[in-house]
Amino acid sequence: MMIGGIGLHEQQLLIAVLILLLVFCLLAGEALALPAARRWIGRRTIGAFSDAASWRGAMERKAAALLHHMPVFPEEDMPAFFFTLERNGVDHEKMLRRRAAKLLLAAGLYADRNPALFDAGREYIASLLTQNGEWKIPLEHTDDALLAYAVLSFPGTDLYLVRPAMEQTARLLQSLAGEGDTIPSDSRNPDIRLAQTVGDVCPFLSAYAAAYGEPFYLNLAMRQINEYLLNGMHPVQGLPAQGFDRNSGLPIGAFGWSGACAAVAFGMMETYRHLPREDARRVKLSIHSRLFADRLCVLWGNDGSFPRLPSSSLLDTEASAVLAVFLWDAYHKTQDEKYLNCVRRTMENLRMRTRKNGLVDFAQPESLRPGFYWDTEVPTAGALAAALFAVAKIEGEKEGPIRMNGGPLEESMK
Repeated sequence: MMIGGIGLHEQQLLIAVLILLLVFCLLAGEALALPAARRWIGRRTIGAFSDAASWRGAMERKAAALLHHMPVFPEEDMPAFFFTLERNGVDHEKMLRRRAAKLLLAAGLYADRNPALFDAGREYIASLLTQNGEWKIPLEHTDDALLAYAVLSFPGTDLYLVRPAMEQTARLLQSLAGEGDTIPSDSRNPDIRLAQTVGDVCPFLSAYAAAYGEPFYLNLAMRQINEYLLNGMHPVQGLPAQGFDRNSGLPIGAFGWSGACAAVAFGMMETYRHLPREDARRVKLSIHSRLFADRLCVLWGNDGSFPRLPSSSLLDTEASAVLAVFLWDAYHKTQDEKYLNCVRRTMENLRMRTRKNGLVDFAQPESLRPGFYWDTEVPTAGALAAALFAVAKIEGEKEGPIRMNGGPLEESMK
């Protein structure tokens, strides 16, 4: 039978194709609309906490849940973002290790405040190591040093037990640096230095040196910091670039980018903690930290956020939280009220940008390359961890050396 010159079979086939096209369009529309709908729902009651305790409780519960089960993409599952990561060949496991490191650094401060969160961190660390104290999955990248630092500095860590894993990471960094040099962010680009590397490796190197009595690694950490302060900072404004090329001397990314500022600040702050009190380099590092803190205060937003440069780009709650801790540290050393004012504004801003489920929103995705930013802020595990880290530090964490079973390693060995 022919209808309008088209046979019945062809007509049925055409209808089937049209139905498939309609289903495809509906699925595509849902894929595009669902993230936007989830974002709208998630932000509808953002910051609506009755008090500071309920805000902290929501973040602590979410952090513990993430440590028990870490999804590959805790941000909004935007298809465009997912496809961007796939196209750039982003290592998902590497992303998970980095997020875990940040959450562990925060969870380690909650032994008394929230034992459930602290225990979740301890269980996660146990899942990383063999019975012999080695990494179950070898850490082979420069930025994996942040995870090693989170394990090494976690309260109650048995330094004897984890020493094989820590030694493996230390030897990796030593081999990447070579003799008398510094550590590249990627061994395939040996002359590229990134601000992120300062925050990733220097805390671990200084903590490792303090824990196991190997000053070589402290010297390497100080070389890494000094090189960046000399070559990676704006000569007038004193703010770091995302990175620099040692061959050309040219910067990578913009100066004053919030992520770079947070990385350099964290690297200097944590390294200072592990420097021996009699080490003359403490004075120099303290001076550089004070100058850097002064530069940061000028750029702090009235709403408590730290603007990333250029000024038209988006804000980043993760960097703001880390920098708030850095300014809090500067305030304790100087009692300068300008630092305290920035800290107060930031903590209120973080509270207003936290969703009811505990995720801290308005952050940059954690997997973007230096010099790039996403045009839509998202909630991230890194922002959550940084906010918890800031809350614990600013509410009065007692600083001290890495301890083993109630005492420093050196005392335990006597």
